[in-house]
Amino acid sequence: KHAKGNAPATWVEIADYLLFLDIDDIDIPGADIQESPGLVVAEIVDRLGADFADVSYCWYFSGGQKPDGDLIKLRLVFFTDQALTNEEKKRWAKSCPVVVDQNIYKAGGLVFTADPLFFGSKGESLPDWLPVRRGIIQGERDTVSLTLPDAPQRPVPAFIPEGERIHAPGVLKPLVAAIE
Repeated sequence: KHAKGNAPATWVEIADYLLFLDIDDIDIPGADIQESPGLVVAEIVDRLGADFADVSYCWYFSGGQKPDGDLIKLRLVFFTDQALTNEEKKRWAKSCPVVVDQNIYKAGGLVFTADPLFFGSKGESLPDWLPVRRGIIQGERDTVSLTLPDAPQRPVPAFIPEGERIHAPGVLKPLVAAIE
């Protein structure tokens, strides 16, 4: 990721218009992803809040999604109305009402989008256990407008007047004494 010597960085941070949401193990009681995957996905998108109402998006269940149960592993992809940095996406994700994996918001934070392959114990190819693994929902709007929380402000060190002493815990006393 980082430049080393004369070699440039292999991954660089850029702002972009794609918002991937990696949602793992969200509990949807009574979820039936085999019979009604679209309803399950719509329930999760509804939990994202008003910013996402009537917005177009792509969705797909991750390779770890089980065919039954209430815990859903889902990826959602939205277009945003403004280019966002990974730092802005992380900040938004921290305020999101749905738990979103923030580890993908970094240069090189890969998100796999291909359908998974399933193999039996003898290496034979097995069919996907989900009849519908992905879809596209066409909404009234093509982009989502995110409300970003304010960036945290760095604390400003307090000014210590000349001649004033700093109270330091016992561990720092030898260091402070050596400096004085």
